[in-house]
Amino acid sequence: MATEAQVNFVNSLAAKKQLTPSLVEQVGKVRSGVATTRETSSLIDILKACAWKPVTANSPVTVSTPTMAELGYYRFNGEFFTVCQNKLKTRKYAKVFSLVPWRDEDGETHAAGWKYVKGMVNVLKPEHKVTIEEAKEFGHLHGRCLICARVLSDPKSVSEGIGPVCITRI
Repeated sequence: MATEAQVNFVNSLAAKKQLTPSLVEQVGKVRSGVATTRETSSLIDILKACAWKPVTANSPVTVSTPTMAELGYYRFNGEFFTVCQNKLKTRKYAKVFSLVPWRDEDGETHAAGWKYVKGMVNVLKPEHKVTIEEAKEFGHLHGRCLICARVLSDPKSVSEGIGPVCITRI
């Protein structure tokens, strides 16, 4: 995964250079945390060689801020994500639903559930929002509720693919 310094530098270069569609796609991979440090380093070299965006005397100077996804549930590249807010409601962040056990930064092991993904909140768009049908399909396929990550055990919830409380959250 690319370092934070690499991601910041790629973002800085991408804002100032003329990019081809394939370079835009590669920058998106870096921003979403998919690119490795080696891939990001190669991309930085390519971006350095790109032509600068033309600036005229009448061009207003604008600073573009990344658009963040709204709170909710999303499906992107075959994976499910949720966008949350911190307790102070000062920032948003995204998590991916993982069925593979993992350890968090405190060393606690999790069997399945939501795992933080750096930078993904800037990648998710409204068109990636999960529908109720997709959430139910997930529940039928994995036997877990997409929203709360609990194992579906109630017969009605199993048949629906989602619990009665969680269905109201979509």
